This record gives sequence, C-alpha cells and structure tokens, in this order.
Amino acid sequence: MYADVKPEDVQVNVQFESTHEKASGLPRMTRLDVQWQQRNGLFQASMNRLHGITSETVSAQYHNRSYRFDSMTEGVCWQANQEQRVKLPDWTPMLASKGFHAMAAHWLEVVSTGQQAQYYTDRNMHTHLLAEHVLNRALKG
Repeated sequence: MYADVKPEDVQVNVQFESTHEKASGLPRMTRLDVQWQQRNGLFQASMNRLHGITSETVSAQYHNRSYRFDSMTEGVCWQANQEQRVKLPDWTPMLASKGFHAMAAHWLEVVSTGQQAQYYTDRNMHTHLLAEHVLNRALKG
C-alpha cells in the first residue's frame, strides 16, 4: 500500500443497530465498509457483525489480478484465468495474521537502533490520518 490516498477519496459506509445500545447510550455499529482507489487498484474492506459474529473481508482489484481475504486467515488470488488459494499456516496466532507481530518487531527494531526510515514515518502518519477520517465518518453515521 502507498501513503498517498486522500481522505476525501475514501468512501465510508456505516450501519448501526438501533435496538441494541452500548453502555454509552450510543447505538452499536454492526457494519463498516471502506473503499478507495489507489494507483492501479481498487480496495475494499468490510467488517460485518449483522449475523451475530464478526466477519471481515478485504479485497484488492488490480489489472489482471484480484485478491479476496476473509477474516485475514485465508483468501483467493485470481490471475491469468487461474484461482489460487492463499492461506496462513495452521496455528497462526490471530495477532500475527493481522500484522501486529510484524508491527511490534519493527517497533522494537526502531527502539534498539534509534532510527527509522522517513518513508515509514510518513506512511504511519498517513495511515493514522486515514484511520481518524474513517472513525469520524463512522461516528457521523
């Protein structure tokens, strides 16, 4: 992923369940969909709790290649009229499957060396900006 998506180019759709309120008195979010186009790809992410469990789907569409991942544990790659299953090894911890182990390892490396490439700082700041934008759009409903 590149750190050049503008917040105004991100489409956010949110669904709330009005019959169940959290302790805060706010309705519970039951679905969040985020979509954006970046360079030669179209990206979509969805978190759905409408049917009682949390279902996460991420897809990336490129010219002549597409990916779809379900709950970040397995997925499919379609390319050149071929379908290939993409799957993490059995017993992969959930935090590893969502990238947290890699983030922690990178953070420890930065702490031990005392430096980080500017690219990573720019990417991280941009990611936080986009996350804040998605959160603000979700809260507006």
